[in-house]
Amino acid sequence: MSAGADIEFLTIDGLGARDAFIECKTSPWSTCSVQMAVAGHWLEVEANNESSLDDTYDVDELRQQALAYAALAAAGIAARP
Repeated sequence: MSAGADIEFLTIDGLGARDAFIECKTSPWSTCSVQMAVAGHWLEVEANNESSLDDTYDVDELRQQALAYAALAAAGIAARP
């Protein structure tokens, strides 16, 4: 997490109210990172553009991708015996 970064706590099925958060930034390239605690494991899921010149996805699209991947990862780990 970047110093002074804006973070947002997330609601993800099966996780507590403060077990997951997301940070998105656009410099030096667009990236969104979800940090979460799932069943005793700390996970980071990131979606990004490789460079500021790569405009394939804007930060809003990257945010949606990171959220979807995080929800899948949390569900997969929580379902393990």
